[in-house]
Amino acid sequence: MPKISVIVPVYNTAPYLRRCLDSVLAQTQKDFEILAVDDGSTDESPAILKEYQEKFPEWIQVLRKENGGLSDARNFGLRRATGDYIAFLDSDDFLAPDFIQSILALLEREKADLVLFDCYYEFDSGKRIPFSVLKPYSGELKKDALLAAPMAWSRVFHRRLLGEDPFLRGIYYEDLEMTPKTVLKAERIAYLPRPLYHYYQRSGSIMRQAEFSPKLLDIFTVTESVYRAFSEAGRLEEFREEIEFLFIEHLCRSAALRFSAFPNGRALLDRLCHTMEQRFPEWKHNPHLKKASLFFRLTVFFCGQRAIGMLRILNRLKGS
Repeated sequence: MPKISVIVPVYNTAPYLRRCLDSVLAQTQKDFEILAVDDGSTDESPAILKEYQEKFPEWIQVLRKENGGLSDARNFGLRRATGDYIAFLDSDDFLAPDFIQSILALLEREKADLVLFDCYYEFDSGKRIPFSVLKPYSGELKKDALLAAPMAWSRVFHRRLLGEDPFLRGIYYEDLEMTPKTVLKAERIAYLPRPLYHYYQRSGSIMRQAEFSPKLLDIFTVTESVYRAFSEAGRLEEFREEIEFLFIEHLCRSAALRFSAFPNGRALLDRLCHTMEQRFPEWKHNPHLKKASLFFRLTVFFCGQRAIGMLRILNRLKGS
């Protein structure tokens, strides 16, 4: 049985799919299986997957399903995975050659059930930017892991942390809804400050769109789900500063900037502030906020002041 199951959801990513699969097949340690989930692709992706499955049947299992979105595809693959540990790889991204070897060595050394690692941002221009997913806000790894970049692909999970169908279907921000809950369950966390994952920056992402979509409001559902999970587990007070800062980062910074560009931005900003005041009345005094960048703190300040004009200026500066 393989040690790590690499789940690759595939939907119309033919131009990048060979690079993605080749990066797993070229691993320096072969203790893995690839579960490539064709989520109803209509381009050449199914033909490429068939080619690879026939050529590498010992490594690749191709699963086919009707289109259901990223969360549904990941859950579908997870239900069929046999590895003790689970890694998620988006089909337009790729792995460093020693990804499996480095992760397994760290898992063995640290006896961890959750491992986080860094990445490179890859651009069409050939530009490559290293990105650290973890920042030392508190100095305690479990607390800092709650505030790490929430992408599911930025970590390897023991499968017991995921349970059945860990990703909510049909929502945006599905990673943010899921990853803090796995940190809550984890008994031992490890962090490898090396870029082992190459995250390709495609244009047209929902997070870069110029027009408002109702699905962007899922950020309220997702943050509330995380709050409720920690509350129901009786751990909210233990991690209050971290959950509060998670709300600040994803509502008062990211969502505030995004919403400020839309015609209904003022009403959305009011909703953001009301949510914060309801859940965390003293949120403006969060200790982690003092360690954030100046741009971050300015954004949060203008959000708290409901200064949508200033947020629009910051949003333009961010995009320039």
